[in-house]
Order: sequence, then C-alpha cells, then structure tokens
Amino acid sequence: MIPLAPEFLRDRDPGDVEHRLQRIVRSNRFEVLPDACAFRILGPAVPYHAIDPCLPAGLARLQQGLRLEDAPSYRAHARAFDLCLEDSWSGYFVAEWLRSSPTAEDVVFVHLDHHTDMMSSLLVRRGDGLFDPTDARRFDPRCGADWHKGIDAGSIGIGSFLTVLFHLPGLLHVRHINDYQTSDYTTYRVMPVAREYPEIPGRSFAAVRKRRDHPAATIGTYRGGCDPTRVLEGAPPGKVVVHIDLDYFINDFNGNAFDDVAWSPAPEARAIASRKLNAFFEGLRESGRRVDHWIVATSPGFCSAYHWPWLLESIERGIARVDQ
Repeated sequence: MIPLAPEFLRDRDPGDVEHRLQRIVRSNRFEVLPDACAFRILGPAVPYHAIDPCLPAGLARLQQGLRLEDAPSYRAHARAFDLCLEDSWSGYFVAEWLRSSPTAEDVVFVHLDHHTDMMSSLLVRRGDGLFDPTDARRFDPRCGADWHKGIDAGSIGIGSFLTVLFHLPGLLHVRHINDYQTSDYTTYRVMPVAREYPEIPGRSFAAVRKRRDHPAATIGTYRGGCDPTRVLEGAPPGKVVVHIDLDYFINDFNGNAFDDVAWSPAPEARAIASRKLNAFFEGLRESGRRVDHWIVATSPGFCSAYHWPWLLESIERGIARVDQ
C-alpha cells in the first residue's frame, strides 16, 4: 500500500480522488483504500490494445496461440533483435544484455521513437537508491528480475522505462531519432531529479530533467531530432544499443480510441516508413558506429499489427546490410 495525505481524501468526491491519482499512475490500474488512507497499484492497464482491429491476427502471426491477454508480457529473442510488444520490456532487455555482456563502458542508446519515454517513474528515490513502492524492495536497474517485477507491478511503464535506464551505473547517452521538425539538435545534459506529489507525502519518485548548461552531477546526455545523421553525429564513446519502437515509422492510433469502424491503414504509411528506414540505416552507416545490441518494440495500440511483419522484415534486412 502507498499512504495518501489524509487531507487529500477528507470530504473529497471519490471521482476526483480517482482522477487525480490516475494522472499520477497513468497507464495502471489501482484501488483506493479509504480506511487505510492509502492506495494500491494493481499493474498495467492496456485499454489501447483494443483500438487496433488487426491485433488478434497480428499476435497469431507472431506466435501460434498468442492471445490478447498475453500481449502485455510478450517478449522474445528473435534472430536479429530482442522483440517485445509493450515498450517497457526494452529496459528489461538492456539489463539482461548487460548481465550477459558486462561492460564498464557507458551506453549510447539510439532511440527511434515517436515519444521520448522519459516521463517520471513510480519507483521511489531514497538516498542514492531506487525502491519499488509495491513491495518496498530495492530496485536494481541492472537486474532483469527487478525489471520483470517492476513492469508487472506497474512501477515502470512504456513512458518511463528510459528514465529508469538513466539510473544504470555509468552514463547513458540517448540519441533520439524522432519526428520533431523544430529540433535544434542541442546536446542536453541529463540530471536525476525527484518528482513529488502533494497527494503522496513523504515520497519522491525517480525522474530526470534535461538541461542546456553543464551541471556537475550528470547521468548522461540527450540529443534528438528527425535527421538521423545529425542526431548520431559526434556521439560519445560507449557500447551502442539501438532501440526501435515501430510507432516511429507508423503511428496509426497513438494510443487513442477512434470512432471509424471501417478503419484501414493510410495508403502512404509504408512509403513514409521506407524513407525513414533508409535514412536511419544510411545515417548509422555514416556514423561508423558498430551496434552491440538491437531491440524492437511493436507498440500495440500505436502502430497497427497490420504493419508488423513488413516492418520487422525491413528492419532485419537493414541490420544485415549494416552488419556486413
């Protein structure tokens, strides 16, 4: 249980209580326990999975017998990359990779994603450690089992897994290839910060902040933009992980429900995605950097499962070209 401020619950409409807590826990289920003046996180909520009419068929193509209820926890080691549906498992893959291939080097995280995934987490910061509020146990970002537990519990989500990766030992240098045409390609310094909520007194949650100046206690850097060559230019030394969220290439729904029962993919979607794929792999080739690990997330409810086979095959072909 996570204690709440007594004054937050006192004489307050239950609907308002739920609304304010939902803004904090975001894509999680929860229950309020008024007698205990607390609430409990019940794990991820994935209503956006129901948006895509192609999802059941897409799951069946991935694995025989794979059901909708299996989608939140699905992950696999494909031939060319680690593969998950929910993007939060990307952090789990990084931890498992570091366990099997330990390194003292920093990590350059090439992040192809329509979103930053740097929202505040629900992990509690206490001193120099992170703790899972659902069981009060210490969280180690290098431990795959801790990631598994944190994702299942809802302490880490699709919008915060990258925030948690910034708490790995060493520096994390995120190079975010995105759709933001207004980017000036500034290299930001990333600082650890604490996010606090008046509804939950006495607890600080792990978050990060980007800064343009040069503070001393940085935990990494961030640069983003839509031109892969400019984003990757001058990336610092370190092991290179490429993380690809398919919604960078095609974002049909962005997690939002729609009223068109006759939905079909936009006819130009794959032409645009092809240009992005070619630009990325060309930019990666020009950077001269060797990729140490690849991760792909399909993001159901964002990129339609209709596109997954084509996108995954295209990515695998691109990887084969740059690995030659």
